[in-house]
Amino acid sequence: MTSSLNRKILLTLGSLGIILVLLTFVILQQHIVSAFQNFEAKESRTNLSRVEQAINGQYQSLSAFNLEYAEWNDVYDSVNRPEIFSDFVNESIYFPEF
Repeated sequence: MTSSLNRKILLTLGSLGIILVLLTFVILQQHIVSAFQNFEAKESRTNLSRVEQAINGQYQSLSAFNLEYAEWNDVYDSVNRPEIFSDFVNESIYFPEF
């Protein structure tokens, strides 16, 4: 009799334990994991936006630097090659500004 009662209690507690583990797993999968996936997706989009902004800032800085450097190349070329110096002055310098 005691063995039968012990067996029934053990089966009942074991079944409840398995049911609780499965129920916990289902709840975690449906609510917690999906919430973390949504959070990760949102953070990934935010971080991607930050990277795009940083790259665009670097691009704009590099473009401004290249433009300034290109203008100095024209001045350098015009001084080193006097045959094109007059063309450079006529095309690049607006005399009413002086």
